[in-house]
Amino acid sequence: MVGGKIFFRGKQENYSKADAKLLTDLPEDEWQWLQTNMKRFLQAIGKQYLFDQLAEQREAWQLLVARKPSEKLARAVKTMAKYRRDVWEGELGAGGVIGDLSGLDRSPIGLLPTGDLRRFVPVWANEKYLPPCQAACPTGIPVQKRWELIRQGKVDEAVDLALQYTPFPATVCGYLCPNLCMQSCTRQLVSLQAVDVTLLGKASLAAKTPSRLGETGKKVAVIGGGASGLSVAWQLWLKGHEAVILESQKQLGGKMTDSIPQSRIPGDVVEHEIQRLTQNIRQVHLGKPLTKDRFQKLKNENDYIVIAAGATKPRKLNIPGMEKALTALEFLQQSKRDCAKVGKQVVVIGAGNVGCDAATEAFRLGAKSVTLIDVQEPASFGVERKHAEAAGAKFLWPRFTKAVTDEGVELTNGEILPADTV
Repeated sequence: MVGGKIFFRGKQENYSKADAKLLTDLPEDEWQWLQTNMKRFLQAIGKQYLFDQLAEQREAWQLLVARKPSEKLARAVKTMAKYRRDVWEGELGAGGVIGDLSGLDRSPIGLLPTGDLRRFVPVWANEKYLPPCQAACPTGIPVQKRWELIRQGKVDEAVDLALQYTPFPATVCGYLCPNLCMQSCTRQLVSLQAVDVTLLGKASLAAKTPSRLGETGKKVAVIGGGASGLSVAWQLWLKGHEAVILESQKQLGGKMTDSIPQSRIPGDVVEHEIQRLTQNIRQVHLGKPLTKDRFQKLKNENDYIVIAAGATKPRKLNIPGMEKALTALEFLQQSKRDCAKVGKQVVVIGAGNVGCDAATEAFRLGAKSVTLIDVQEPASFGVERKHAEAAGAKFLWPRFTKAVTDEGVELTNGEILPADTV
């Protein structure tokens, strides 16, 4: 348990006393917090009638609270010698799980082995496990193999390889991805910089489309023309299937084209990669919402249907005055179309990466101050966080929103953050 609190009733069998502490008698402020938020939660799930029953016995509730770093119980440091003696060899004997090998002759083997040594043949388990960089890549791009090709002088082949795994190597690897492969690069263990894969990503605009397998005769409808839908359609096409893309909007790309700020990804890069895809996948239907009858027709005309509709419904806070606020998705879409308007003072509720994008765009559109608030230490990171901080955004936490008013954002502690755009 690294943070937060757990309210519970009933029996608990075990927890890490070094990381958390148990309160069997709830303090008054914690009890009030629990009652207030329990009502909100039960109302959200349509179970308001359970409140009286749950809140009837205060003494039945217990609270598990994560210890602060200063409260952590000190743990005795176990030396390697003690670990080997007590744990490694304590149960399994000398040598532990490799005890049967510990008594082997370790003298060098001659160039021409004799006796029993003639029966032993060396075996290497090459590529038995994925390299850390490839294992960290959500798309599974073999990063190590690309650099191996470059070492062999096969630069074009290294650039082309990514298109076998994603139709967006330039958009994603070059610009949008937080570069999980670089974060997992083992060069950093010896104080070396990770190999910069963004260079390969940006070079992928000139990548050669890989050869397609023979046609299978299978037809697959893909509902959704965003990043996931287009990626599915691309893989289906590479495998020899006929892919049909259906998108309710008037353009492909989803959030890549209608939400993510221009400062994060140049529009011509996304447009180029979408054009490369549509040159090979010809059946694309835009601007037609999917009805029940049309879906039934798709079932009859296709062997399979893939639903990749995306997350288009934003979460909204159940607080007074929420109608005065814009969702980040609405704001970013308006900003991408250059029709968004902001005031001089902006407050962003939620300081994740999307909130940082909204803050950066607010400054671009003329805001003088932007404050991001969060209930915990912001989870934002990478380029989005750097851009927001460089623009002048201010981060506040922990802050709990009570209401959105004409004056700005009212917090549960009584503080009001002035804002004319929320």
